[in-house]
Amino acid sequence: MLTRSTIIILLNQTNEELLLDSRSQYLDNSRWKPGMEPPISILAGEYGVWASQSETTGGGNKGSLQYSISGLALYDPIILHWDNPYFGKNSYEPSRVPDGFELKVLGGEGIHATVVYVFSEQS
Repeated sequence: MLTRSTIIILLNQTNEELLLDSRSQYLDNSRWKPGMEPPISILAGEYGVWASQSETTGGGNKGSLQYSISGLALYDPIILHWDNPYFGKNSYEPSRVPDGFELKVLGGEGIHATVVYVFSEQS
């Protein structure tokens, strides 16, 4: 029985394309929901949606991945992290955002959570 799941939405409110670093994908006690894997790219002004779910009954749901701005080196990524534990409070902290940009986190409550990351240029 599925105990925890997280839908992640990344809104790209920049003029830049975002590219997934497929090697950066990490899931702990989780798996991608079938048909809901992270998109390879998110075009400027568009959004990407993916979802992960717990693998075991009584387990939490935790993962991370990174996107890079097209044309910039992989050393300047956007690193996203989500944690929907079996016990305790959900957390969604960006580990890293390139200079000149910001990432806001909206929502994310509950055992079957939806979190929205809004990536934009700093105002």
